[in-house]
Amino acid sequence: MISKHQPKRILALLLSLAMGASALAGGSAFAAGDSTPCSEVLEAFLDPASNTDAKPMARYWFPDAGAGLTSEQLAELSEKGYSVVQSEEYLNLVSQSIEELYEAGFGGVELTMLADGNNYDNTIASYAGWGTEAWVRVLSQALYTANQVGKGDGTDFKVDITMTAHWPLVIDTVDPNDDEQQQQLTSAIQNISQEDLTAESVTLSLPAQRVKDTFNTINLNDSDRSASFLFTEKLVGATFAVQNADGSLVFDSLTPLTATEQTESDGSYAGYSAGVPGTEYLIKRDGR
Repeated sequence: MISKHQPKRILALLLSLAMGASALAGGSAFAAGDSTPCSEVLEAFLDPASNTDAKPMARYWFPDAGAGLTSEQLAELSEKGYSVVQSEEYLNLVSQSIEELYEAGFGGVELTMLADGNNYDNTIASYAGWGTEAWVRVLSQALYTANQVGKGDGTDFKVDITMTAHWPLVIDTVDPNDDEQQQQLTSAIQNISQEDLTAESVTLSLPAQRVKDTFNTINLNDSDRSASFLFTEKLVGATFAVQNADGSLVFDSLTPLTATEQTESDGSYAGYSAGVPGTEYLIKRDGR
């Protein structure tokens, strides 16, 4: 258990059972010896003890990998000012949970790191985050125990592991502002005068800066679940068009313009700031 300023439980074991149950009444519609695909599926569910695939599985969610921290790592965190509690009991709890699920009739678990509600800092993440040595220890403990239950040959209890933390595949090595990231097109319309048409150049305003990443969510308790992030704008192009009295555009008048991004005197980009907003920005913008 690790905390900064106050103890916080570093491990929470959340079991979410996803299963569907059907009542079989009046007997089977298949005759004995029927070997159709449907009958084979039905027979598997009627005798789940002999078929692991017919048993329900549970989702096994970890908010972090604190259970896998070694005594040396706990000592290092203690020296850095974090309150710690030996985690051996938590690692044993992983095995105990697997054994209890097997005894209760489950056929396996899906393990994933689901840290949506956590607020640990980067130091804790470097010790107990997804992909760390501690996370590997947690997975190893679960896999070892799963291979020991039942006949002990690894066939009586399955362990599925998500490819990355959360779903779908997600990693934190791609900056949302990078070209490799998916792009969202934004635009802005600005009226120009006859005088602007004869000028050597015209300064156009950028679209309003996007400050929410609607493709990523954070606090599940917030009404606005979008993560705060400051997006830069990459210039795609500028187009001139004549506007009708009702505000619609005369499409035949659409003319591509030569457009360049404005820079500061030192050559740096003169657009918006980018990245994860700091506390001061969030307080100013959100009033909290």
